[in-house]
Amino acid sequence: MAADIGESAKADIETIQLRISFFDAEIELMALRRQPISIDTSTYAVLLDNSIMFESVNPFLRTLQNVEPTSIPFSDIISYSGHLHSLAVGVPRYARIPQFRFNLQCLAQPGMNIPSLDVNNAASVALARRQLSRSSDLDSSQVNALVDTLTREVSLIQGFVL
Repeated sequence: MAADIGESAKADIETIQLRISFFDAEIELMALRRQPISIDTSTYAVLLDNSIMFESVNPFLRTLQNVEPTSIPFSDIISYSGHLHSLAVGVPRYARIPQFRFNLQCLAQPGMNIPSLDVNNAASVALARRQLSRSSDLDSSQVNALVDTLTREVSLIQGFVL
């Protein structure tokens, strides 16, 4: 960049030209890999925010600045640094209330019965999976996504709509 400025100044003393790349795939890849973004002593990247992206995350950043760290929801999950397959994810807090059950009957086909789901009982979870597979219009991946989501504090569902 310094060489570009020097060459530009030599070409026209009243104007300085810089090459700006708004989206550089190589730089993005380096950032994703957490590599230093400087390529050499004369080429480096500078992140400029045009306030569009900043405004979308600003409320989140302000909350992080002002909140007590121990009160951040899912802080143990957000800050986890090991392999995700070894991360223990508990049941949702509301499902820890004694006698709490999910009523899944609304998913049943007419005339079919689906028992309530006790997320703290492995037999109830297995039964809900079987009954949803047999007695609802959900396919097996949808049944697993639904039950996994109801039985975990945090869940990611991905899919597509036809």
